[in-house]
Amino acid sequence: MNETFAFSNALIRKPLTMIAQFFCDEGGKYQSGKLVSFVGLIASPPRLKDFDEEWKATLHSYELPAFHMMELADVHSAHGPKFPRDRTGPQTIEALEPFADCINKHLEVGLIQVWSVNAYVSMPTEAKARLGGSCNDPHYLAFIRGVLEAVNWIEAVDRLSVVCDDDKAKAWDFYLHYRAICDAVPELRKKLVALTFAQDENFPALQAADMVAFLSRKEALAEFQSKTSDWTPLFSYLTTDPEPSKGFMSWYRIFAGEKELLALANSLDKPLAGEKPSQRQKEKRASPDSSNAR
Repeated sequence: MNETFAFSNALIRKPLTMIAQFFCDEGGKYQSGKLVSFVGLIASPPRLKDFDEEWKATLHSYELPAFHMMELADVHSAHGPKFPRDRTGPQTIEALEPFADCINKHLEVGLIQVWSVNAYVSMPTEAKARLGGSCNDPHYLAFIRGVLEAVNWIEAVDRLSVVCDDDKAKAWDFYLHYRAICDAVPELRKKLVALTFAQDENFPALQAADMVAFLSRKEALAEFQSKTSDWTPLFSYLTTDPEPSKGFMSWYRIFAGEKELLALANSLDKPLAGEKPSQRQKEKRASPDSSNAR
């Protein structure tokens, strides 16, 4: 090699920092006085690549241009050969299971929050302040807590990029809250490297977060009303941690009704899910190619 271009041999190689991706979807409207959800899915770059490929392959086999849970949940509308018009609920769930398998096979952590709007609005101002919220829309508080939990999960040397589903009504306020937590907790400035707003048609993991958010709201509403949901079988199928040999996903959730919100306000020293990442999580992150189909 020409010595003029051999300077690369003298470069000092440094360990690469992993930038984990945190894909977020918010759902529900606080104006309705019912439920709002905030879901975040975490994946490292190698696992995200495999997830994207399998998700897109499944969409292709289903003849779907993209995954929109509200559309696919409507049994009276047709969406490709797997979702014919007037199909039954169980048929719809069976058709959706491969997408749940893809999530559990490739992604790493799922953080689920569903908040009762009425319970949050009726909380005393002091209790809201302790939770870190002020307005009557719990979406922003859920966003803050979700980001803090995601940062808590990644390793000390790693970084986190936050990708939110683009929503004109909320994007600017999410940005302001993101800036506020970085200013309030200076150590987060190094850990949080990006906040992005994206169209879910181009990001399979955002489509997956949309699926989880939809099912989570259905399940939380049923639990708050002491009822059963037609979607419970799929929610349970999706959010039950797979065996170590069959998947890498770990799920954490909080369904925050009045009782849960007050308890949360009184125990802010505890993580959202009540526990730190397990040794199993750290081990499985270190071996991204060892999983099998669920």
